[in-house]
Amino acid sequence: MDELTLYLDKRNSKKAEAIEKFSFIIAGVTLLLSVYDSLMQPVAAKSFIDLLFLSISSIAGLLNIIFAVIINKIKPETKKIKIYRFLLAVSGLILIIDGVNKFMHHHQSIQYLLIFAGFLYFSVALFYDDMQKRKYVKINNEGISYRSSFLKNKIFSWKNINSIQFDDKKFTVNFVNNKQYSFKVFPKGKESIADFKTRLGEETSKRNIKLVAI
Repeated sequence: MDELTLYLDKRNSKKAEAIEKFSFIIAGVTLLLSVYDSLMQPVAAKSFIDLLFLSISSIAGLLNIIFAVIINKIKPETKKIKIYRFLLAVSGLILIIDGVNKFMHHHQSIQYLLIFAGFLYFSVALFYDDMQKRKYVKINNEGISYRSSFLKNKIFSWKNINSIQFDDKKFTVNFVNNKQYSFKVFPKGKESIADFKTRLGEETSKRNIKLVAI
């Protein structure tokens, strides 16, 4: 059989939402600390370019913190994602530039953190679409795979499954050893759960596995 994948979003994960907010707060605080560090350096009067860069860094830092507070209130989702990626990309570039600048001036205390954080945020913005595909439920000849994060992937072999209960919000696998595993299901974007249910029904029927799909 051809492999069929249903990508999932994170609406069922309060932890993921908290981490998302925290990441923007950290980005904002990092930018503001970088500005503070630059202002505290005993140097001659700063040039217009320096002051402009510090102003942009301060604004970006405040915007990150504000975005963390109102992130769940921004609608529609496509608009939120555009702001999300833009802020991360801008913040990443600012941190990289500032880190390199501090490195050139031999400021040893914060430069490595700034460069690392900058590359991290910029990478998230650049590869956002690919990262969003890290969570899915998949069916193939071997069985059912459920990936809840980048590091967590569970594989349920058909031969170990006794029955399956499946509706639009929850997937429950009952095993022949009487154990059970459940996870929430929220299709990402416009993906249809109907096609997945149909294919799942075909596969469970071939293997005499009871399926209760609501």
